[in-house]
This record gives sequence, structure tokens and C-alpha cells, in this order.
Amino acid sequence: MRIALLTDGIHPYVVGGMQKHSFYLAKYLAQREVNVVLFHYIPKNHEGFSPFSPEESRFIEEVQVEFPATRKLPGHYVRESKVYSARIADALDQIESHIDLVYAQGLSGWELLQRKSKGKAYPPVWVNLHGMEMFQPVYGVKAQL
Repeated sequence: MRIALLTDGIHPYVVGGMQKHSFYLAKYLAQREVNVVLFHYIPKNHEGFSPFSPEESRFIEEVQVEFPATRKLPGHYVRESKVYSARIADALDQIESHIDLVYAQGLSGWELLQRKSKGKAYPPVWVNLHGMEMFQPVYGVKAQL
């Protein structure tokens, strides 16, 4: 089986719950000899380092995708995520080997799902929109916004 794992980053390059989940998902799939094509962002100061063991790396093909930087205006995360998802979809289109399943973390599969809805042939897509943080109570007007 060959799985495309779309993420906005993995631990330890990017800190966050979804990033840690993505890291362990790729790690444990590889340990079970499932081939993973991992699409993720690596900050410039971490290039050349791999958090995976040599045995795990045999089953993980890493595809680095640049995360866009925009001005920090309201809604910047959504705009950045839209551009980033298009970059991932373009990178996925360049993969020549067969993909059996796409697992998209967060908004990383946004553009791919739009292309799929317009008739582009993709394998089944599973989406994990977010972790539990978004459902936690928020205190204060600034945090609610």
C-alpha cells in the first residue's frame, strides 16, 4: 500500500498537536512497511536533518513543500493554507508512482478536494480537519476572535 500523507509540517520541524500526530502516523506506518509519501514543510534552519530512523526512511519518501508567508492580517492563516494546499496538489500531481490513499491533515487537502470535485482523478481522500483544540472553551474576546 502507498499512502500520500499531506501535512503542514511534522514534529520536530514544526511544533503542534497535528504535526506530532503526522510525525507518528508516518513513523508507525513505515515501521509496518507501508510506503508513505510525506508532503510537509521544513523550516530553513532544519534542512538536512531527518527525524526518521534509517529503517523507517526506507518506506518514507519526503516531499518538501514551501509554506507561504503573507502579511499577518486577519485571515492570513486561511489564505496561506489555500496557497499551501495548491502547492501540495501540484507536488502530488508530479508523483509518478501509484498512490492508493490520500490522508490530508488540516487544510492541506483543500485544493486537492476542489480538483477532485471538478473531475480530476485522485485516489480516495481521508481528511482530518483538526485536533481537539478548536473545541476547547476560549476565554476573552481576543482569543475568541
